[in-house]
Amino acid sequence: MATPSASCTVVGSEKGTVKDADWSEGKFTNLGNLDLDWAKRVVHLSWDNADETEVLIGRSSGVVETFSLAANEVLRQGVCTGTSETATLQGIGRLDRSCVSGFSDGSVSCWRWNDQQDCEVVSSASVGSSLSCIYSDFSQRHEVATGGKKNNLKLWDAERMEKPVFTAKNIQLYDPRSKRRPVARYEWGEHPILCMDTVPEKSQLIVANTQGDLALLELQTGKLLGQFRGVCGSIRQVQCHKTQPLVLSCSLDRYVRLHHTVTRRLVKEIFVKQRVSSGLLPSSDVMSLTASLKRPRPVAATNEETEGGSDDDDDDDGW
Repeated sequence: MATPSASCTVVGSEKGTVKDADWSEGKFTNLGNLDLDWAKRVVHLSWDNADETEVLIGRSSGVVETFSLAANEVLRQGVCTGTSETATLQGIGRLDRSCVSGFSDGSVSCWRWNDQQDCEVVSSASVGSSLSCIYSDFSQRHEVATGGKKNNLKLWDAERMEKPVFTAKNIQLYDPRSKRRPVARYEWGEHPILCMDTVPEKSQLIVANTQGDLALLELQTGKLLGQFRGVCGSIRQVQCHKTQPLVLSCSLDRYVRLHHTVTRRLVKEIFVKQRVSSGLLPSSDVMSLTASLKRPRPVAATNEETEGGSDDDDDDDGW
């Protein structure tokens, strides 16, 4: 097994593999053992310690793992499941001393690692049907947000989930301090938006949709500031770097990409062989790692790659 690179950018695939995207070399390496399985699709990646040497991995089957980059192995593993047998994990909200896993049937479980290095469920609740997203903010470590199809945004106190502390009427921009009135509402494009992230220290929002469009919006007015170049394939996650003008995008066309948030130009891209479902940037310097790598030539995606392809892709062989 290869040793992860410095300032490791971690990406997860729909086939369950976890990879290190090395921007300085323009290539990837597989982390841990290769076990290709659609049921193990990676739906969540986050840092599990302050040093960013351990990664919390959430899989659609409900399996959660802490992976050590230094040892290149899983340190602990547990399972949290929804109320329904067919429910799949949609995401994990990180709290102070625990985590909240959200499932497609609307069930959520608050859990923490126990002495046996397994998931110990502390509490559980239902937040409404058809859950597709769960999110937590490090500045509000006891609160989680949930939402989904016909399941409007709700804000919960993870320690008391009997009733939401805030419920939105529809998908708009809200300030929970101003009760239920939306601060702003704006539209972008004609296709479903799959993911978004705010640009640090700026009143800007980066949004991505099912068609591979990636755009920068003014957060207060909703004005389109411009489109990012060199993207194709349905985008499943975007993440802005904490201190540098970079945004990571993960796409079903099997590429992970870095764009400059000011110029909106493509900085680097790496082909990782499998359809990418999630990604995780380090807080350390990434910009300098891209300087030595020649910008790749654009690669046109086929309709199969852009729309998700079939379950029996001949290139999902663990490379």
